[in-house]
Amino acid sequence: MDINDILSDMKKIEMPDDMQERIIRNCYRAMEEREMNKKSTERKMRKPMAAAVSLAVCGCITGVTALAATGHLQGFFKDKTRWDGAVVGTSYEQATDEINVSVTSSGAGITVTAEFLNPKAAPYGFISEFGITDYTISDTEGNILIKDGKTAMTAISEGKTEFVIPADNLEKGDYKLEISQFTGGAKAEQPLPINGHWLCGFTVE
Repeated sequence: MDINDILSDMKKIEMPDDMQERIIRNCYRAMEEREMNKKSTERKMRKPMAAAVSLAVCGCITGVTALAATGHLQGFFKDKTRWDGAVVGTSYEQATDEINVSVTSSGAGITVTAEFLNPKAAPYGFISEFGITDYTISDTEGNILIKDGKTAMTAISEGKTEFVIPADNLEKGDYKLEISQFTGGAKAEQPLPINGHWLCGFTVE
């Protein structure tokens, strides 16, 4: 099986498109770096070098296959890059199964509780405050009533935190809260976007 066949098989593994593209790009980069170091005048080096390149590609694929073995990928850090390829920040992706979200409503508004299922694991063990940076509220017919909503950052206590979302403009009835991004903060550290998909129903009475 040649390198193109291996990469073709890797593309069949279910994973986010941007992650797949980055892995393939890194594999090709490893191949190119090894090829640049190859001495064209030394014929004996060609076969060992080809084997080394294949190992680099297989190493990339092995890591991805291990992550995908359970049927879905766990949360992972992702570099945020500028147009020229420079890394300008980091985000944490696919955190849906790592944060439990619940909603209750009262006269004061909607109280959202976010609880880390493994508060000592990265990145949760390194952040001290938490906030919602992208939420949507819609009615039972799918009409979006609040879009691109945000909350203030709130201190984390014993692995969980609460946010209050005003509900003054919502009439009595059933609604859905959809969260696509939280942000974690720590002293002297750059805020960390934590992405996923959380959907909760609630009732305003």
